[in-house]
Amino acid sequence: MTKPAPRRSYSTGGWTPRIIPQWDKNPKLVVQAATRDGKIALLGLFGLLLFVRTPLPLWLWTMAVLVTMSFLPGIRRNLLTVGTLGTAILAGYVKYGQAGPRAVAMVYGTALLTVLLFGLLLFTIAVKWARSGAMKRPVLTLNLVFVALVYAAAVMPLPRDFQREIQFTLVLLTDYLWYFAYSLQDRLAPERDSALRQLGTWAPFWATATSPGTPFCKGAGYLRRIEAKTPEELAITQLKGVKLLMWCLVLEFTSELFTKVAYQAPWGLSLTDLDVLIQTGRLPAWYLCWGSLLASFTHTVLSMAVWGNTIVACCRMAGFRALRNTYRPLQAASIAEFWNRYYYYFKELLVDFFFYPVYTRYFKRHRRLRMFAATLAAATFGNMIYHFFRDIDLVFQLGPWKAITGFRVYALYTLALGCGIGVSQMWQQRVSALQSWWGRVLPATRVIAFFCLLHIFDYTGRDHSIAQHMRFLLHLFNLV
Repeated sequence: MTKPAPRRSYSTGGWTPRIIPQWDKNPKLVVQAATRDGKIALLGLFGLLLFVRTPLPLWLWTMAVLVTMSFLPGIRRNLLTVGTLGTAILAGYVKYGQAGPRAVAMVYGTALLTVLLFGLLLFTIAVKWARSGAMKRPVLTLNLVFVALVYAAAVMPLPRDFQREIQFTLVLLTDYLWYFAYSLQDRLAPERDSALRQLGTWAPFWATATSPGTPFCKGAGYLRRIEAKTPEELAITQLKGVKLLMWCLVLEFTSELFTKVAYQAPWGLSLTDLDVLIQTGRLPAWYLCWGSLLASFTHTVLSMAVWGNTIVACCRMAGFRALRNTYRPLQAASIAEFWNRYYYYFKELLVDFFFYPVYTRYFKRHRRLRMFAATLAAATFGNMIYHFFRDIDLVFQLGPWKAITGFRVYALYTLALGCGIGVSQMWQQRVSALQSWWGRVLPATRVIAFFCLLHIFDYTGRDHSIAQHMRFLLHLFNLV
């Protein structure tokens, strides 16, 4: 959790494996991609690649929005709002309309309308009273209001059907909570977007169907900075989008092949899933446990890269020069650097809403303590808050007390993560470009080992005890 969140340069295009063509660095191809025929070819190739992993209704709508935005860049932000609203409706239809009764789809529609109207009202109030009362710290106010609503919905005696509808609405609100927070941060910007344009950034169409909870790619202010302004910028951005989606499909194939080799018999290693081992407590030989841990960690990293960068690829095709979500994490030389490279937009959320508020207010005379406290506020406290809110339905299922006390495993995970990142930042040294091969590999190996062992406690459910996870950790070293 670094104080100035690291930014990668757009001009270099980042690193791309050589199996993916370097189209964006070919001047002739960039010129061709800016023409009508070039745009059609790029959109056709992107659509073909995206079709493999997207439900048909969402695919058709997404491609329609991307085509329109590509040929009408002057109204891109207005089209973003239209595309986002359409995708939110279609996502509900895909999830509830086809498989469930019509009443469920109606409940979803009502809940969606309620959440969006709540966001518009909140943004309007924040703009009008930007520096007064509760709007001085609007994100804190938003979170406190959300907690109060959840507690009331969990404990108040209400008619059963009405209570279910309220709880469903609050669960849906968690998908938009941090998008609202970015809009509230934008309230003081002199060039801030209107409320309707802000709406287009709330779980935008490139992320609604996959991960509405984590803002990809942040809020309206960020989108204004990274929007392609010229035909050449748009062509380069879209070429990078196609390249990134191609790379995601390569990683997805690698992940599926790895899963078969690691878990399936008779040709694979027939390893047991990590969660199954921890839950049952029936642990095989220690070296097989190491195999299960390494396999689970590798699969998690590959899945994150595929899932997050697919969203970024769609964002780039829409004309926004978004940074990758996952960017060579296994080459990180420090724990803090790995965290930045592994899940970039989640790290940015924690930095914006938890790190900076603590860093700018407290321990100003104690540099190291200031950095460590702000890191714990983000990687530990903010991390817990985010995931607890994300799974808020468990509060309604288990009750507030059991939902809180059952969160102990992940709480330990975030504490270890925050301390690890904090210590890493205190002692971090830049790796010289002239270092030997071994000098670069050794730090990366230590970082991977730390996150691999920490992965044992990366569990947000409520039915495991810390003892179960500790027993697995000790068994890795043949101590139990």
